[in-house]
Amino acid sequence: DTRAVAVSKGQLGTLAYLQGELAEAAERYQEALALFQRINEPVMEAVAWHQLGMVYQEAKQWEAAEQAYRQAAQLKEEQGLLGGSVSAGNSWQQLAQVCVYTGRKEEAEQWYNKDLAVCRAADDRPGIAGTLSNLANLLANDPARLDEARSLAEEGLAIDLTLDPAAAEIWKTYTILARIADQQGDESRAAEYRSKAEQAFAPYAGGDGHGSIVAKAGRWLRRVFGGA
Repeated sequence: DTRAVAVSKGQLGTLAYLQGELAEAAERYQEALALFQRINEPVMEAVAWHQLGMVYQEAKQWEAAEQAYRQAAQLKEEQGLLGGSVSAGNSWQQLAQVCVYTGRKEEAEQWYNKDLAVCRAADDRPGIAGTLSNLANLLANDPARLDEARSLAEEGLAIDLTLDPAAAEIWKTYTILARIADQQGDESRAAEYRSKAEQAFAPYAGGDGHGSIVAKAGRWLRRVFGGA
């Protein structure tokens, strides 16, 4: 059963990735990719390409990551998979991140806007909120666009407040808004947003308490957006 073997190879790749064994993860995903290509399953081939991109991105192999995400996005677009859990939008988001890491912020903005347009057309509210936050965080690196960044983050926040708190991870949006307020010299508003971030994060903080929320948020921002 070639398909079952390919799926198992992909699962082994995911386990290796989660254990930090990036070379093994890449090997397993490449094996899965070859099998999905052999049996002509473009959707699963796209998934394998995307996962390979994640491995290369984690290894900071930016060119390889970008090519993998582009392959994944192209296959998904050809299959009409623009939204949902296996979508071109997911690969566009990752391409934006790679562009941020490699200093191509204008191109990153284009990828985010492409995904945002699709999310709006499909009325994908979680997708809209997440992409708005990503865009806001990107634009917050430009002092001339802080007002625009704040507007985007506030729009995302308004949607986040209507969603399941665990799925929305609203503390991330509050953290971005706090960062913007800091840069605009609005210390009281920045403190207010940090307080709200702590309150939103508290149910998921385990035994850490509230004091580490800013550090956790900072690590998240650096990991996901690079240089933020």
